[in-house]
Parts: sequence; structure tokens; C-alpha cells
Amino acid sequence: MTARDWTTISVSRLDDAVAAFALSDDVLPQLLEKNAEKCKKSIALVAEWVEKNRERVEWVPPVGAGTAFVKVKNKNGEPVQDTLFAKGLIEKTGVSVVPGEHCFGDGEDGDLKGYVRISLGLEEQQLRDGLTELESYLNGLD
Repeated sequence: MTARDWTTISVSRLDDAVAAFALSDDVLPQLLEKNAEKCKKSIALVAEWVEKNRERVEWVPPVGAGTAFVKVKNKNGEPVQDTLFAKGLIEKTGVSVVPGEHCFGDGEDGDLKGYVRISLGLEEQQLRDGLTELESYLNGLD
């Protein structure tokens, strides 16, 4: 087991109280509305970015999700090796994406090769900055 397994199995009394408050009838609708609005704005930003970089990326916009799943291609139109792409991106720019094939595939069939997950729950400027860095990194690849 990892440390994360232990901390998510057994939370502190304070964490439990905060979670109960957030899930209460008075608070939950406001949280959901705020997060849905943030995701809606983020989807629009990512859609604009995908359109601008359509030669190198593609996606199906999410419906009811807080994550974008974007396929990244090299200059020849082939999917990048997503784990290496994500590693290089964070090392070079500090921007983190989650490699899709590594997380969701078995690495053998290649169905998810080139896909990365991008969080839609970020603050607007943070997402804008991250997409700018991602674009710059992408343009520097073969």
C-alpha cells in the first residue's frame, strides 16, 4: 500500500467535518454551480487552444467532466508517446499533464497512445499559462 492509500482510507475528523459541510444541502448546490461554471469556461479555453493547434492536437470536448482528454501528435501526424511527452513537458516547462495510455491503457493496443489529461478545474490564468507552455513545448518537438 502507498501513503495515499492510507490517507484516503482513513481521514481525520477535521477532513470528515469539512467534507460533511461541503456535502450539506446548503453548500453542495453552490459548490456544484461554481465548479460547473469553472469547467465550462475551461472547456471554452481548451477548445480555442485545440482549434489554434488543430494540426497537432485533437479532442472530443467533455460533457459533464472536469478533465479534457487531448490527443497530441508529432509533426508527421503520428501520436506522441504520451508518457515521454508528459515527462518532457514537466521537466522543460513545469506543466503537468497525465499520460492517457499509461493511466488508462495496458500499453499494448495503442488505443490511447498520444492522449493526455488536462485538468479543467484550474484557475483561468493558470490554465491559460499552462496551455501557452504546452503549445510552446509542442512546437519544439519533431
